[in-house]
Amino acid sequence: MQCSSHRLPGQPAYDRHEAAAGDNQARTGGWIRWGDDGRGTGAILRAFLDPAVAAGHGVHVKNLYNLYVYFGRWALWKVFEQGAARGPGVVSFISASSYLDGDAFCGMREYMRRLCDEIWILDLGGEGRGTRKSENVFAIQTPVAIAVAVRASRAKRSKPAVVRYTQIEGTREAKLAALDAISDFASVKWQNCPADWRAPFRPAGKGRYFDWPLLTDLTPWQHSGVQFKRTWPIAPDLDTIERRWRGLLSAKDRSEAFHGSGDREIHGTYRVTLTAEPDSKPIAQLSKNAVMPPVVRYAYRSFDRQAIIADGRVISRPRPDLWRSHSERQVYLACLFTQPLGTARPHLERLHTRPSPFPRFLWRKGYDPPLP
Repeated sequence: MQCSSHRLPGQPAYDRHEAAAGDNQARTGGWIRWGDDGRGTGAILRAFLDPAVAAGHGVHVKNLYNLYVYFGRWALWKVFEQGAARGPGVVSFISASSYLDGDAFCGMREYMRRLCDEIWILDLGGEGRGTRKSENVFAIQTPVAIAVAVRASRAKRSKPAVVRYTQIEGTREAKLAALDAISDFASVKWQNCPADWRAPFRPAGKGRYFDWPLLTDLTPWQHSGVQFKRTWPIAPDLDTIERRWRGLLSAKDRSEAFHGSGDREIHGTYRVTLTAEPDSKPIAQLSKNAVMPPVVRYAYRSFDRQAIIADGRVISRPRPDLWRSHSERQVYLACLFTQPLGTARPHLERLHTRPSPFPRFLWRKGYDPPLP
């Protein structure tokens, strides 16, 4: 029997990479992500990526670029697919639990259902950042789960693997005690998960409420929000923004005051059109009296309107598609897609508000439009 398990001392492997190329390929998935030629040819991670893109979740697949996903993909290949993997096999991991229902991981769930006969999920929770916090079994804030994936033979599957789920709640000590008390699978109260190939590794809700369409079905175009990677271009009022801009241009060391992030530096030229008259001149070359870039209203947090500098030179992730879709008639709905409000409520999580991704109104000096 082929068998693989993984657990790092103290916590599971978890490290998402925003970008990777060239000299850091070895640290960001190696041949699993990049293939033997370093350009992606034959990369086994594509078994997770391609179905997600085909399902319309390409904007979310960045979440697959994570250590625990690389480890999981390698283990599935090693135990179930490589030449020596002829008999029964087991892959068991404790890792971040975002793959249980995240859109980016629909291909991962499909592939596991195709490779395995049965999958058991022990959801340990441990969310440390949301409004409904729970204690984690590790000293981290990321929810975790244990997955046990089993295959009896190499026969090709025509039906999805049976997926069973249980949730272990309570304090850290209570969760560890509950795990320690498990003697076999029969001693756990399991719930069956949906049998669809890409369905979440969570049980479906019951009742008329769960027959309602998902918000993502009603609004099929979704996009990640604007990200600055620095806080100084965000302020509660126009005067503060102007003072900070002047402070940047007057600083002895503009580079230090700017807080560069690699993708945005004072010497860079970034041709990202956010306004009618974009200025692509590097910040390092601006005079101390350079014209203040346009400022717009911005839904920074729930019920928290701020002002931002609408300039591609200071925004690391400007999301041009969002700016192109902007108008006074546009309506923006910000939702949390990763953290459910409660157990067995896979639709309700679509309605939980999070920091809004885009400014709502243009804001010029002397003009402060009413909030809706």
